[in-house]
Amino acid sequence: MEDRKERPEESYAEHFDSGRTISGISRVNGFVPLTPLKQKAVDQKQRRKTLLMPEVKKEGESREKKGVVHRLRTLQQHAELFADDPDFRVINQSAGGDIPIREMFENIRSNVFYEDMLDKEKVMIYTGRAYLSETSNDKVIAVRFKDKIEVEGQAYRPSMIISRDYFMEEYEDIYEAFTNGNQYEFDVFTTLPFFMNGKYLNFSSYRTHEQVHPFGEELYSNFYIR
Repeated sequence: MEDRKERPEESYAEHFDSGRTISGISRVNGFVPLTPLKQKAVDQKQRRKTLLMPEVKKEGESREKKGVVHRLRTLQQHAELFADDPDFRVINQSAGGDIPIREMFENIRSNVFYEDMLDKEKVMIYTGRAYLSETSNDKVIAVRFKDKIEVEGQAYRPSMIISRDYFMEEYEDIYEAFTNGNQYEFDVFTTLPFFMNGKYLNFSSYRTHEQVHPFGEELYSNFYIR
């Protein structure tokens, strides 16, 4: 299966020189959209390239003296840099300064519920292997994690409920494999906390203690498959 996203052909870390690299992750909302999400399909390839590249700003007139500032503004940028060079150092305000980017990532089993989110010392990106699963609503699809999470003695597989149309457009090859009966697994990255939805373990919005909207920009900005 070919790569789904527009990934860098060379080392992603090579796009960052000796200047500072600052993470734009927020304790309040994780990541926010940079561009309108409702775009024509023909624009998707160029949009992904734009979202992948960091924002670059000079700190002064002399690049040699002052260096540059690279700003990681999307979950995609963080995931790709982590995959390319886990020891690459970034400035993360919630973590207290300069850290290896790998310290921003944890297994999905370490995720917390909405009510415990603010007690975390720093904002984390959670990752795990997952696969697609159908739901009773044909307008959405479930991205189900393989790892089980124990809640009050009961084991659950966390699942992200997301727009079927959005998933088909962003991850066409995964969806096509799924519809052809192939249970393809992939790596998922998210910043969203857990939400107990009856007998299901789903994901919460940052804004309110409720399931994140499956058709909303908040989910799309805080969900990435690599």
